[in-house]
Amino acid sequence: MDTLKAMEIYVHVGGALSYAAAAERLGVSRANVTKYVMQLEQHLGARLLNRTTRRVSLTEVGEDYYKFCRQMLGEIQDKEAAIAGQHAEAKGVIKVMVPKSFGSLYMGRMTAEFHRSYPDIHLSLFMADVSLSTIDLVENGFDLAIRLTGQADSSLVARTICSTRWILCASPAFLKAVGRPRRIREIESLPCLIHSRSTAMPASAVWRFEGPRRTETLKVTGPVTVNSVMALRSAALDGLGLAMLPTYCIGSDLAAKSLVEVLPSYRGPEEQISVLYPHRRFLPAKSRLFIDFMADRFRRPPWDKGRMSGK
Repeated sequence: MDTLKAMEIYVHVGGALSYAAAAERLGVSRANVTKYVMQLEQHLGARLLNRTTRRVSLTEVGEDYYKFCRQMLGEIQDKEAAIAGQHAEAKGVIKVMVPKSFGSLYMGRMTAEFHRSYPDIHLSLFMADVSLSTIDLVENGFDLAIRLTGQADSSLVARTICSTRWILCASPAFLKAVGRPRRIREIESLPCLIHSRSTAMPASAVWRFEGPRRTETLKVTGPVTVNSVMALRSAALDGLGLAMLPTYCIGSDLAAKSLVEVLPSYRGPEEQISVLYPHRRFLPAKSRLFIDFMADRFRRPPWDKGRMSGK
């Protein structure tokens, strides 16, 4: 059995949930498609598809294997495309969605560096405070998106380039005025600055920390609720309260001691920073170059070294 051929056929069947549609797309007979899928199931010793006279569906193991095959075939195709010399022909426009906070801090300098390295590629950046998860990448004509969340749309491919951690911090002036908390539960009685990921703007929030012994969950309230981490950072710098902020936006503040980490033994959530792109048979050379460039620049995140690369 040609395993790669069988995997390719299975991906088409699993994606369309139809033997006939897969056969038509591949330009082969339905009998040939059926044969390869059966051989693959025999090879693995597991049923991948449930078949009735009316519909085809993936089994639990079949869905897991489908994702694996799609990823493996994509990596093979990308490597073959790179070897085929698409690098030398890279040119054109790349449309990229970027969170406004991250883009304002880092994309200016990085865009200039990328353009100097690849003058035939033009970057078109769309920056917004809205959740990028609500914006359809393909429908809106974007090639790539930078996303600061752990879970990506299952229809997109995600390449993680680095991570950021949310930490509890405050200005020295605020801590001097109210006293530095010594225990995690003291946070609940202090004014806290709340980050909202929606338009609902709740009056309270739940903060979770991984502590030395267990996970701690706190319900906090405070004078400010905002959906922008940069506005939240400004409020923290002005001494309005304690804040949970991602390290990517306060690296220089921590280095300069204008913000101070509070209770560092309690760790806030960590989020992956990824570049997302539609699953395609061949990822365009211009997009691959940009993704590789991002991965190289953020291999050692500048906020972990206490400096801001976007200034």
